[in-house]
Amino acid sequence: MTLEDLRSSADEASSLLKLVSGRHRLTLLVALLDGEMSVRRLAENVKKSETAVSQQLAILRSAGFVSKRREGQLRFYSVSSPAAKHLVEAALAMQRERAEAGTHSLSD
Repeated sequence: MTLEDLRSSADEASSLLKLVSGRHRLTLLVALLDGEMSVRRLAENVKKSETAVSQQLAILRSAGFVSKRREGQLRFYSVSSPAAKHLVEAALAMQRERAEAGTHSLSD
């Protein structure tokens, strides 16, 4: 792999990580680790409006992190790929490790 290939891959990975680095999107992904949920249930769980949740889910869906299924007028979302699930689980595992080590903030 050339340096240019590495830079290109790093740029693409960085863009994907930026999409999930926001608290609200990451919270939605964490909620979806338990399985498929309707927009209404997600909104209730994260204490946001259905409109706000739908907007964030649309961004995650366009990036391939979640998929949507319709059932009548209801929309259900789920984590769409094993890689997306592993990414979120890895972030949670790192946070737990930091908490157990007594390092609670990245500025420590």
